[in-house]
Amino acid sequence: MDNNEKFQNGQNDKNYNIEPKVSLNPPNLTEIGKTIVSDKFPITMDNFWFALNSNVVANPFDFITVENLHSTRTIGIIKELQTIAIDSYSLLQSGIKEQQLLLPPPTTTTTTTTKIDLGRQEHQYPLSPHILTIAKVAVMANTGVEVEGTKNSISISMPVGAGKTVKFASAEEIIFALGIPQMGNPIPAGVIETTNGLQVPITLDISYLAGPDTAHVNASGISGNQKTTYLLFLIQSAYQKLKNENVALIIFNTKEGELLQIDKRQKNVKERTEKLFDILDLEIQPFDNVRYFLPRGKDGKPNSVYVPNNYKTYSYELEDIYDRLDLLLPDAYNPEYNLSSIIDYIYESWPLKDNNSGRRITTWTDLFEYEEYPQEIVSHKSSLLHFRGYLQRFRRSPMFTDKKITSTYLGKEIKQIKSGDVFVIDVGRIS
Repeated sequence: MDNNEKFQNGQNDKNYNIEPKVSLNPPNLTEIGKTIVSDKFPITMDNFWFALNSNVVANPFDFITVENLHSTRTIGIIKELQTIAIDSYSLLQSGIKEQQLLLPPPTTTTTTTTKIDLGRQEHQYPLSPHILTIAKVAVMANTGVEVEGTKNSISISMPVGAGKTVKFASAEEIIFALGIPQMGNPIPAGVIETTNGLQVPITLDISYLAGPDTAHVNASGISGNQKTTYLLFLIQSAYQKLKNENVALIIFNTKEGELLQIDKRQKNVKERTEKLFDILDLEIQPFDNVRYFLPRGKDGKPNSVYVPNNYKTYSYELEDIYDRLDLLLPDAYNPEYNLSSIIDYIYESWPLKDNNSGRRITTWTDLFEYEEYPQEIVSHKSSLLHFRGYLQRFRRSPMFTDKKITSTYLGKEIKQIKSGDVFVIDVGRIS
């Protein structure tokens, strides 16, 4: 059994639930081209070029595979496609045979010829240019050579050779190249669709998405590239798989009203979408147990682009956040104003009292009017004026209220969250 057979057998233990789709290439296509090399198109350990057969359709991000040393296979991803023109003289000078580049026979005729002395023989070749499509491939992985008597394998990083047959990668090779290991708690993360008709489900372990060792998941791309839609899909995927395992969700809506409707069933689902969800073993369904929290606006009404049915408005009294005022002030630790000393004094002396009246300081209005700070806390009057300027801005905002009537405090709600709950907090129109 060679290295490729061992690799295939090792990967076959995994259930990929592969479903073929329509391909633009001929049925049962195996060879799609051959590797090429020249001064302009070198082969390195990280990249190589290959010429495509004339009847092959390939796209960027397609996975391909090439045989390398010791019967291993080097797997890569197409990064660039070019169409170039090469004349026959250049081909002969570079030592690349015409059949090696998979060039179709010329369809035009010409009477202009040139004589080239190859050794002792004299040949005549037309000077008409040949049109060739080539692809640049970024190397991702090598299947490796298994060390006899162990379960270890040694990866080969040597450049692939010139004139090697290039094929579309199999599902197992794609999974291997992506470095996806066996997982304890796999979460469906999407489907890779290739030009040759493969649909390969991709999973991520929950430890990569949530948990003590996880920082965050970042979806990058240009505006309108459905980053929010994908992240919502990823959350839904994890939610379905972990719904009965003491999991709750908190989602922040930062843009339009899309995330304020996640409890509604989507209408007119495309057949293709249904098939992709079937491949991932997921259901197309809305979130359950959703509660929406919208910022309090004027007259106590929600300040949101879209107002769902099951909502509460949220706002902040002074007593809710007196111990975190530094989070509201952008220059809290600027030594020019020394606001940190005022913030620390409020926190350490809470609840503040007016020495003249004995009244407790409990509201934003009370704090704005309070002046009995020790001299060592407010050494300059400008510091107190600067602090009061921020308080005045808070008082103008409907989100900072002296007394909540219909709204709630988010901190209290989050402390009471239960398994299976989904909280959506809208911050899209806060300024």
